[in-house]
Amino acid sequence: MGRTAKKSDLVKSDLKKFSIGLTEAKRLKITKEDLKGITEIIPDEKYSVRATTGNRKAEIFKGDLLGAIKRKNELNKNSKEKDKNVTTDITFMEAVSLYINYLFEREDRGDLDINTVFDHVKKINADITDFFGKYKMSEIDSNLIEQFITYMRIRPKKKSPDKRLSEGTISTHLRTLNALLNYLVSKKIIVVNPYNSVTNKPNPKKNKKELIYFRIEEAKYALKCLDKFADIRLKTFMNIIFSLGCRREEACGLRWCDIDFVTKEVDFTYAKTSSVPKKFLSLKIQRDKKLNNENNNKDYNRVRNKGLKTENSYRVNYLSDVAINCLKNYYKFKVACGIDVKPTDPIFTTYREGRNIDKKDINEKDLVDDNKPIDPNKLSENWRNFKRQYGVKDVDLHRIRHTIANVLERNGVPKKDIAKMLGNTERVLEEFYTHVDVDELKKLRNTLDSELFVDIECVDLSIDLAVKILNDYDMDSLTEDDLKKLDLISSSPVNSDNYIEIIKIAKDLILTNDSKLDYFIDNDANSLKIKLQTYKKFNKVTSIKIKKEQDISIKRDILSF
Repeated sequence: MGRTAKKSDLVKSDLKKFSIGLTEAKRLKITKEDLKGITEIIPDEKYSVRATTGNRKAEIFKGDLLGAIKRKNELNKNSKEKDKNVTTDITFMEAVSLYINYLFEREDRGDLDINTVFDHVKKINADITDFFGKYKMSEIDSNLIEQFITYMRIRPKKKSPDKRLSEGTISTHLRTLNALLNYLVSKKIIVVNPYNSVTNKPNPKKNKKELIYFRIEEAKYALKCLDKFADIRLKTFMNIIFSLGCRREEACGLRWCDIDFVTKEVDFTYAKTSSVPKKFLSLKIQRDKKLNNENNNKDYNRVRNKGLKTENSYRVNYLSDVAINCLKNYYKFKVACGIDVKPTDPIFTTYREGRNIDKKDINEKDLVDDNKPIDPNKLSENWRNFKRQYGVKDVDLHRIRHTIANVLERNGVPKKDIAKMLGNTERVLEEFYTHVDVDELKKLRNTLDSELFVDIECVDLSIDLAVKILNDYDMDSLTEDDLKKLDLISSSPVNSDNYIEIIKIAKDLILTNDSKLDYFIDNDANSLKIKLQTYKKFNKVTSIKIKKEQDISIKRDILSF
């Protein structure tokens, strides 16, 4: 059977998946290009044939290998004719401009969050336009997209040139590209989405990371550290997170009118977005000016209100007494800063320095409230720094939700009630959701209070540590855990310079709480050892609670609650 193809360029390895021999293939002048898109199912009888251009149509062909090659070439020809995929031959950059305008229109209608628009635009303006920007839409097919994926896999990271992009990162870029192409299909600018025919799509690893959350004692330690060391804003914010297990954006969206200080009820109605970059916001403003689309109701703030995540997120909950007290002190702090706090003002706002006020009136040295909505990312940063400084377990804000769920589930609370409290959107809500009345929500509040918020203002000391303090033991004789306990008692972290002073304060607190413990002040080591052994033998509880003195010096009676 004669052929007009060019000379065969096959080698033996090219025919591993075919029954034909190299000599016979060379005689028939079969090339590497001929074999692309062909898979042998039954030798010389049945083949899978796929077009290698355009929409890559595939079918089963019955016949010999030469017949399969001929059929593949026909599919390629038809694909090229049909795959005049562009009804209006515009450039890729013109298509990008149309898509970005579409995203802004959706944001104007409230269908999209401004940060989602920013995320899409950021990805488009980076690698996507760098690669496709020189092409017309008629030139973009699945082959070109596959080349883009290969390019992304070998491209070094910009900030770490010795590393490559992960499959997950590449996948997020491709989702944006796919959304853009789907939009062009919906507007009939192209006929089909070429991404659907791509064969080398990334496969992100789906290994589940171990969830890191607080155990009960770890959560209590975190709360005690917050009570002792955190500034009033962070302390209040974190007590609300721990009290309700809410999302950080939900907590940032709370206004003073959303809190009922009598019933302790909190009503979630808004969330706050993370701040939009200035450069991107200016792009939106320029677009609106160009379209004469400005009006007084436009929100051009970098931090803005948005709707809650799901319908179930609109809910009522009940705060702990500790959180309510923190809110009252935070309110007084704002008033002491000279702010006329209105009911519709956001609770969590920014700080700034430099206002000339009487420092005696507030207990936050250089912190002055500015009453402007705060970026949720700023509070996340404050929490990260606080954990690092005071040795708190590295649990991020969202994982505290898992802590709350774990505490409630351990105490036998039904999953549907937990889901209701957290404003959850998981399938459990759809399968088990029933109405949870006010009494049930208050029971959940009591369960959390009894587990997490009891004795937050107290420090548990082992009798061994108490004895060391009462007898002025050297700092070297204390363990790391012992020093952490002293940190909670003192006004600042313990070090070699302030150790003697802190031991004196701790000793006074111990004897103030229980004067009978002076029985353990003994210079005789053997006598002291016998006293300890006797105490432990006849007492089941071998720890004592030391109540800390509160260190909040804000003007009294500024506001009555």
